[in-house]
Amino acid sequence: MKYSHLSLLTFGMLLGQDLMAQASANPLCSSQNLLDNSSAETNHCLPNSAANFAPDLMASISQPELLNPPTYSDSLKPANAENQQLVSWLNSSSVGENQELSHRQMTGFSTLLLNFILAPIGAIAFLWLIKPWIVQNILKEIRQQIAELGELELQLSTATQKAETLSKDFELKLEHLAAGYEQEIGKFRSQLNQQGLSAQQFESIKSDWLTQLQHLVLEVYDARDKALEKIAKIHPDTLMQKLSDQFYQHYENRPLNPQSQGLMNSGKVKFEDYLHQGNQLLQQGYYADAVLAYNQGISLNPNHAEAWYNRAQALGCLQQYSEALAAYDRAIALQPERAEFWANRGHILVRLQQHSEAIASYDKAIALQPNNSEYWQHKGSLLARLQKYAEALNAYEQASLLEPEKYEVWHLKGNLLAKLQQTEQAAIAYKQAVTIDPKKYESWYNLGNALGQLQRYVESVNAYNQAIELRNDDYKVWHNRGFMLGKMQQYEAAIASYQRAIMLNQQNYESWYNRGNLLEQLHRYNEAIASYDKAIEIKPDDPRLWYNCGKLLEKLQRFEEAVASYKRAINIQPEQAEEARLSLNYLMAKLHHEAAA
Repeated sequence: MKYSHLSLLTFGMLLGQDLMAQASANPLCSSQNLLDNSSAETNHCLPNSAANFAPDLMASISQPELLNPPTYSDSLKPANAENQQLVSWLNSSSVGENQELSHRQMTGFSTLLLNFILAPIGAIAFLWLIKPWIVQNILKEIRQQIAELGELELQLSTATQKAETLSKDFELKLEHLAAGYEQEIGKFRSQLNQQGLSAQQFESIKSDWLTQLQHLVLEVYDARDKALEKIAKIHPDTLMQKLSDQFYQHYENRPLNPQSQGLMNSGKVKFEDYLHQGNQLLQQGYYADAVLAYNQGISLNPNHAEAWYNRAQALGCLQQYSEALAAYDRAIALQPERAEFWANRGHILVRLQQHSEAIASYDKAIALQPNNSEYWQHKGSLLARLQKYAEALNAYEQASLLEPEKYEVWHLKGNLLAKLQQTEQAAIAYKQAVTIDPKKYESWYNLGNALGQLQRYVESVNAYNQAIELRNDDYKVWHNRGFMLGKMQQYEAAIASYQRAIMLNQQNYESWYNRGNLLEQLHRYNEAIASYDKAIEIKPDDPRLWYNCGKLLEKLQRFEEAVASYKRAINIQPEQAEEARLSLNYLMAKLHHEAAA
């Protein structure tokens, strides 16, 4: 039967309207349900008659990109290869899954259906033309996915290699640590076997030591609390004496620790061991521990003079002078012919301010060893402190005769001669001292002072220069050097020396004052006034400063300031201000005469 073109056109329009009605009646049905009739039992969106036309209806829609071709039911299997790609795209989820078909879309479908009916050959030609483009896009997507899979595979391979490497390293380290631990454990067991101790015995010893350590810690805290309570009750004037007594009693009566007591009872520790230990501790500066060791030794042998003597030295270093004196007396009682016992006893008596007994102790040491220069030197120093200069000088003379190359004797002798104003002999003694030891700053400085008093300025400056080479941070040597240079009329050099002294001590008003005098000699009046003003700030009650400022102000014709300075000098010392009074009267008369003229 043949149909006219009009009949076919009418049929296509009716079919398009039917599809639009079905889409409007089921707005929530997906496009996938409209196009897939593989399961007629579960598809409630379209009747079978409409579903059979779905592939032809969507033939003009562009092909999407797919990774895998979809599967088809028998009723939707395409009739030729050209339409297979279109059907695949229609069955894919990317064609509007979970989207609604609008009225405008259905109108487009109707129009396309009409075109296909009227021009089937054009539609087939269009599909043939777009086929290469569709295939190209599908291949592009496939290549992209393959490249991504290749990168993931490479990353997975790299990560696997790293994991294997780390695993091997970890296993090697574990093996190395295990071997090290096995080796250490073997050494430890070997040591235990050599010492005849089992692991159980070792653990027992460790436990005992930990227990003793805990007890010691508790004792320390308890002793600290008690000491703080006692200190709080002690008056400040007697605090140090109380602390000294407690310290001595603690070390004097401290019991032996259990280990040492056991060793002593077993006879393994001898007196000589304690004495040797005490001597080592004394040499290393651990004086309190040395006292402990000597106490232990003396408990074994109380008649050993050397132990008492060394114990006294350790107590002296701890400033426990009374206890040290008692120990020296005990040593002397055991061996009274030992001169060093008497000499060190004299040192302790000096500390205790018992000077007469100290001199007697030095005399006893000298009587036992008259050729020992140190005993004479110590006696001379004590006599000089007691201002018994003649006896002290005699002691220094004896010391210098016995040991003429001893620097200390000549330096001390020079100091004593300077106090006795025997300046020439003092200079000789200081020269001998720097000849023996040229690195002694004090002797060069004192030599410069002595030579300056003898008005031997060039030698004095040379001595100060030597002192400055050894130590350049003492303002006194720069000040004295400036004074000697001023006496030599080397004013610029003297001013520079005073300036250095001021830099080291800006509160040294003598340097400011002397500097002002030298600037005045050079007619540098403004600088001189500035220097005097600095000195006045430090010592405003010195009338010389005000008088000197008044003279300079008068020369600069600053008359009002000059009058004020003269008056200030007079007010400070009215009975000794004749020069200031004469200068003030002369200036006032001059001003009155000029005013009258």
